[in-house]
Order: sequence, then C-alpha cells, then structure tokens
Amino acid sequence: MKRWVLFFTIALFFFSLDILTKEIIENKVPYLSEIKVTNFLNIVHIRNRGSIFGIFSDIQNEYFRLFMNILSMVVLVILFFFARSFSGLPFYTIGAMIGGALGNVYERIAKGYVVDFIDFHIGKYHWPAFNVADSIITIGIITVLIHSSSRSKKR
Repeated sequence: MKRWVLFFTIALFFFSLDILTKEIIENKVPYLSEIKVTNFLNIVHIRNRGSIFGIFSDIQNEYFRLFMNILSMVVLVILFFFARSFSGLPFYTIGAMIGGALGNVYERIAKGYVVDFIDFHIGKYHWPAFNVADSIITIGIITVLIHSSSRSKKR
C-alpha cells in the first residue's frame, strides 16, 4: 500500500510540474517567441497540436485528435497495469511517466494543443521543441528498458 501512495505522489508531482511549467511559458513568453539561454538551448513558446515531439501535428482532423486522445488514455491505463509487475526504480519511474503523460493529455483535451518550450539545437539544426512531460516520458522509457534488459541478462 505504501508503494502505491508514493507512486501516485510521484505521478501528481510530475503532473503538477508539467502543468506549472507550461502555464509559466504561456503567461510569460509570447507565442512563437524565443529566448536564448545558451549556444544550444532556447526557451520557446510553441503550441503542438500533434503528439510527442510534434509528430502528426500537420493533421488537422478533429476525429484524428479524438482518436489520439482516446489512444493516450488507453496507453495510460495499460501503463498503470504494467507498473504492477515492477518494483523499485522502474515502478516509480512509471508513476512519473503517468504523471507527465496526464499533463499532456489534460492540455490536449482542455486546450486542443500542448505547450512545448524546450528547444535544443546545434547551429541551425533543432530537435523538435518539447516539454517536461516529454522529457519524463522519454527518460522513463529508457530507464524501464535498461532495467528490463539488465533483468533479462541476469536470468
């Protein structure tokens, strides 16, 4: 029981962090503007109507967006049930991933887009802008895969 309380606390923390950072960007950084932080990092204000890293953002069909929202919710439920088979770091990492993913799903449903604001680049070559949720999800997938890989090697 204690582990589930921590699981949901972590999920709530990352959900809140994601929503808070997006709200700060929307309130403080004008839409489509750019703030140079370093030679390789900018803060931008982009509205992503697609999925992670802007995939499918060119598709303007409302039925497709509804499908993506439903698919996101199904993935979250699957991820929740998948978490039960883990313990330790991967278990809590999945909690963080769920929190981040809920942040994106919430924004997509409430606003029709997700605010992306982290812009890494080398010269004129930019990685697609992303947000805290995208970072958490990506790091979470890598963590779970590494853990699963090392667990299967031990067997």
